[in-house]
Amino acid sequence: MPGPALIVTCALALPACGFIAWGSWIDACERRIPNACTLGVAICAAVQMAVQALLLPTAPPPLGGVGERLAWAAGALLALLALELAWRRLRGAPGLGMGDIKLIAALALWVGAGIVAVLAVSCLLASAVALVRRQHEFAFGPYLGLAGCACLVLSLLV
Repeated sequence: MPGPALIVTCALALPACGFIAWGSWIDACERRIPNACTLGVAICAAVQMAVQALLLPTAPPPLGGVGERLAWAAGALLALLALELAWRRLRGAPGLGMGDIKLIAALALWVGAGIVAVLAVSCLLASAVALVRRQHEFAFGPYLGLAGCACLVLSLLV
């Protein structure tokens, strides 16, 4: 029988994936990810981490420890902000959108070190589709959303 922390995690993963899907859809249609989507994902993760800290203070659950997930989110946010600023300075045009960067940080709150896999899969999928369609610009949110939700669900199943 699953413990209460796992039940809460699964219950919060559903709305988090809903927010991710909503943001991905809007990005595909309008080339922007609303802050409300990213905030929804982050709030679900924060509630899950609070429950985890209260119910399982010593045992790391399938998603990783709270401190580890916070460190991955902060690291991803800072690294991608630096990368985007450097890209804009060198190329004079945006590369990765700020909505994408915020969504990646929010996803890292859920999957911790799994964000590396999410980014790798997202980049591979986006690159393959862009090559087939011969696109130079595309919305990255749908690829992040697909890989992020898959990583979140897989981490709960393992």
